[in-house]
Amino acid sequence: MRAKCLVRQQAYCGALEPQICTVIAMNNETDHQTEEPNRLSSDTLHPLVYKVMPGLALWVVLAAWGFFADRGYIFLALSVVTWLVTVGVVLPTALAWIGRRDPRRGRQSASFRDWVHGDFALSEERIKGSLAATQIFLPLMAVAIGMTLFAIVRDIVVG
Repeated sequence: MRAKCLVRQQAYCGALEPQICTVIAMNNETDHQTEEPNRLSSDTLHPLVYKVMPGLALWVVLAAWGFFADRGYIFLALSVVTWLVTVGVVLPTALAWIGRRDPRRGRQSASFRDWVHGDFALSEERIKGSLAATQIFLPLMAVAIGMTLFAIVRDIVVG
């Protein structure tokens, strides 16, 4: 991991002032010193993430139906949106289920608490599991809460 950061330093430092390069190098060294050596590192999402995503997607679909349900030809559009959300949730969940059943993996998943406090490996870097979960759940939750609030306000105003 340290060699990877040194390569990044050289790539970024070419266009920056020398003082800024020193700060970047010091920050990278500090980051490496604070890492816990026995922190869980995973390159897969925890199974609980795949169980929460369909619930949030269902919430989005129900909120959309609650907001748009009684307007003309909207039923066809809502059916298409429902189908797209269903496919968007079912495909990653099915692929994750197949991947967990792969006998070559040979390891059990850790508890959700350990996964959240551990590292999640992306293609180029590692982030905390809590940040990965937040980045996955935040868009779905924002849309679900927003659509629910729109539906509630519309019912209050239209009656």
